[in-house]
Parts: sequence; C-alpha cells; structure tokens
Amino acid sequence: IHGKYNAAIYYALRYRNHIVAMMSFKKLSAIEKYDWKLCQYATVNNFDFENAFSKLFDYFVKNNMPISVKWTVDHRFYTRQSVQHGFQLVSETKPNFYWVNKYATEKHSSSSFSYTNIDIQDSTKSFLDNMHLLGFTRYFDCGNLIFIKMFK
Repeated sequence: IHGKYNAAIYYALRYRNHIVAMMSFKKLSAIEKYDWKLCQYATVNNFDFENAFSKLFDYFVKNNMPISVKWTVDHRFYTRQSVQHGFQLVSETKPNFYWVNKYATEKHSSSSFSYTNIDIQDSTKSFLDNMHLLGFTRYFDCGNLIFIKMFK
C-alpha cells in the first residue's frame, strides 16, 4: 500500500480478499526514549474503512503490551487520527526533502547523498543535475509531527 519499510511487525486489514489498510511497528533500542515506533499506517486510496486505525492499533497493543509508542506523521497526511487515539503531539520538524529513485522503489533521506559519495556524471553540472542524471528526484515535504502515546 505505502512502500517498503524495515519494521518488525506488520498488520493488515482485508476486505473482499484485498488489503485495504496496514500498520507496521518497530521495537526501538534500549537507548531510545520510547518503547515502540509506529512506522507506517496506510489505507488504499479513496477507501474509508471505518475504525481501521483503531482495529490495527488495538490489536498491536493487546499482543505487545507497549509502554510507549512514537509516531512520526508527515504533516501533509495528518488527519487528527493521532489525537483521537490518545497520542500527544510532542514536537514538529522543519520542512525537509528526500530523494526517490526513478522507479519510486527507493526513498533516501536528504543527507544520504553528497558530492563525495555519488558517481559524478558530469563535473560541469550542479549536484542536483547530477542526481537527476543518476535517476533521482528531490521531493520536499512539509515537516513532520512527532506524537507519543504512553500506556503506563
């Protein structure tokens, strides 16, 4: 539904044998401030499945008994679901950008590439032009909202 992510747990809702919503989670390391990360929540385009978020999240909570869950939401896709499910907004990030390859199968952070670690295609062109020659497009976001839900 929403691309690949390196999560530990994946849940999906099916309707008529099709996945209509999914949610994934990753256990954070002991040095992290929070217990779990809600990595992704996505639904099929133009499909409003009532209580999909609640069903998936409640199932995760029941089976994993988290102490806390961190959820980073792209500001463009924020729909107030986080507040409705007991998450508290703790911070916001500034707008940034990321790189996507020409097949849209890879997404890289803004800091993933620099002049020192790319194969320069044309030394007379700018870094941005060289990234385009390598098949990458730069996309800007609107920043992220960081939400936390505490259970104990």
